Amino acid sequence: MNCFQVCVCFVVCFEIQLTSSEDEIFSYSSIYYDPATKQPSRLTSVENVLVGPKYVTKNNLIVPKKVIRRIGFRSNGCTCQNMICGCCMGINLNQFNFNREGCMNFTYDPDEFAINMNVLMNNNNVYSNSFSAKNPPPLCIPIPIPYIPIQVAACAKLFDIYTPGQNLHMCLDFETRIQQATVLVLHFDCIRLGADGAALLKPEDGSGLPNRPIDAEQIDGDIYDEVTETKYTNKDRNKIN
Repeated sequence: MNCFQVCVCFVVCFEIQLTSSEDEIFSYSSIYYDPATKQPSRLTSVENVLVGPKYVTKNNLIVPKKVIRRIGFRSNGCTCQNMICGCCMGINLNQFNFNREGCMNFTYDPDEFAINMNVLMNNNNVYSNSFSAKNPPPLCIPIPIPYIPIQVAACAKLFDIYTPGQNLHMCLDFETRIQQATVLVLHFDCIRLGADGAALLKPEDGSGLPNRPIDAEQIDGDIYDEVTETKYTNKDRNKIN
């Protein structure tokens, strides 16, 4: 069996598992875990989603070509102090013989309206950068799989970013992607940093502050394609909506 046949067989087998019965889904419950306690993250959702290369129908609708099962988890592994927050998690992919622990540290710069991000994997610095806090595209780091040419990536996705008063609000998801499709998602608590202190919030809590007007520019932030990570134009947004 050549390398191409091994790759195809591996992808097919893994995707069959991701679309199998819910009983088998629980075999994935220990993929994400808390590095401090080694306890698995709580499984919160199993859903079928449309992914893959998209095409335009005769009615000018953008339609994905593939359905996969996406599994969601919930983590409380974030801590905050002053203008710095850190979120840590462990990821164990038995299918790929991959087990690593990582942390994502965020520092908010209110003068530049920017986020300084530092990513550690097994205590090694693998990525550092500063970027605009206006809904940046997901940061993806390839996961090398020996002898199997499959695109597997770990992605940090920041979203729901806006500025309530003199604060920054943002939410974080950690995604595991296979062949650019998001199959596993670890949801962290949302973060608020700024003049009113640091806080961890549930998505339904909003900013956790008294209602204040939000700039229209922040509400209408940039939107990126889930697969290609390219920014949608206004024309594309109208098709999506």
